[in-house]
Amino acid sequence: MNLDELAVRFGKMAADARNKLGDEMDIVATTVVQMVVTRDTEEGIDSTGKPFEEYSDTKLPLFFFTNREELPLPGQVYDGPKVKGKRRKKVDLGLKYPDGIAYLEYKTEIGRFRGIVDFTLTGDMWDRFGIIERGFVGNGYIVRVGGRDEETKNKLRWNNATRPGFTKPSKQEKETVRDQSQARMGAWARAYISGNA
Repeated sequence: MNLDELAVRFGKMAADARNKLGDEMDIVATTVVQMVVTRDTEEGIDSTGKPFEEYSDTKLPLFFFTNREELPLPGQVYDGPKVKGKRRKKVDLGLKYPDGIAYLEYKTEIGRFRGIVDFTLTGDMWDRFGIIERGFVGNGYIVRVGGRDEETKNKLRWNNATRPGFTKPSKQEKETVRDQSQARMGAWARAYISGNA
């Protein structure tokens, strides 16, 4: 390869770099979101490796937790999930908790408490959490992550107020994503220089 061919390759690489950078930033943001969600929901630890603060024991009226079709309304009987192949005893949550129910009690009653704070009851918040804005601003590429609807934005604000930074990536997660991105971008650049792009 002579200098003129190399110059043409670098010119094409520079022209394509803007789009490649945007694609790469989307991959990085999506990967970070997946890592944070997995850590929060599967391990119940924050970005420093500490367990999240326990669920509040503040009693709330049962209707706070029953706005979903699959969950029982006050006064309805909930027969619970199967435990070792048998249905749980039927419980009228309205009668059992006439003065309200704490979130932990509710999650336990419906069989969704797994022993950790996992920010998950229905899974809707995490399903609607991700990239909400992306694009070039001047010479930089901006990716914003957040709630994709008003309900999710409210849940994220509430959870962040009670457990600040719960969507923040850890140092290890940042390093992993950085290393993966550098490897992808390096392979892309080498392919251009070698003529395989």
